[in-house]
Amino acid sequence: MGAVACGERPPDQQPDLQPLDDPHDPRLADYVNLRGPEFRRVWERQAGVFVAEGQKVVGRLLSTPGWHVRSVLVAADRLPRVLGALPVTRSPVLVAAQPVIDRITGFNLHRGVLAAVDRPPQRDWREVVPPVGGRLLVVEDVNDQENLGSLFRSAAALGAAAVLLSPGTCDPLHRRTVRVSMGAVFRLPCATVRPWPSALTGLAAAGWEVVALTPDAGAALGSRAPALRAHPRVALLVGSEGPGLTEAAVGVATRRARIPMSPGVDSLNVAVAASVGLYELRPDR
Repeated sequence: MGAVACGERPPDQQPDLQPLDDPHDPRLADYVNLRGPEFRRVWERQAGVFVAEGQKVVGRLLSTPGWHVRSVLVAADRLPRVLGALPVTRSPVLVAAQPVIDRITGFNLHRGVLAAVDRPPQRDWREVVPPVGGRLLVVEDVNDQENLGSLFRSAAALGAAAVLLSPGTCDPLHRRTVRVSMGAVFRLPCATVRPWPSALTGLAAAGWEVVALTPDAGAALGSRAPALRAHPRVALLVGSEGPGLTEAAVGVATRRARIPMSPGVDSLNVAVAASVGLYELRPDR
């Protein structure tokens, strides 16, 4: 593989380019079989790694403090364009031909860039709740990776300070979730709440209004929104796409609210519903 120009960066900002042509090279182990969900679930937990995909997402990763990037993998034919768009990184930049990358990952990596990242240590959920208050998104048992990614993206866009998850919610650092979130998972503090849902009573004890978003109980969200917007601490609780919130989760909420629907429609996609709720609860509305 020939030399590649790295633009006009000064010498101390030149990337550590490492050309590879062997799909069995151990430096590529973090990227093996990305299309094997069960394999990746076990491998990533054991290896303490996750993978980010796409130029924009990897760019946001490299721009966000606190994440240790093990390596960046770039298709050789896209290297000049990718390096010109990405922030400076001290992590190794692995460079391989497209067929080599496709063989390693198990699919055609048309986005041209991946990054392998250390998984952060698990945090107690109380550590991510802002002491000054704000808005939280609390998610119960969402098992669709794209829905969870959309939830993170909406939470970041609409002012949530953190995301709390039930133990039954899918992995927030799954490659697809990271991609759909457009890197919002790197910005928002996140933790799993245990024991679920009884620990949520700790939010109420700390002065948080825990608002369960449900289609069949309570007053319309719009009628309660003005008072909730003025409240310094509001946590919006949403449930899975099919069954919605469990009775146990609704039972620990301090309020229930619904989004009014047109006749014949009983619910929204969970990410859409959360977006509506978070928008209605913004203090600057």
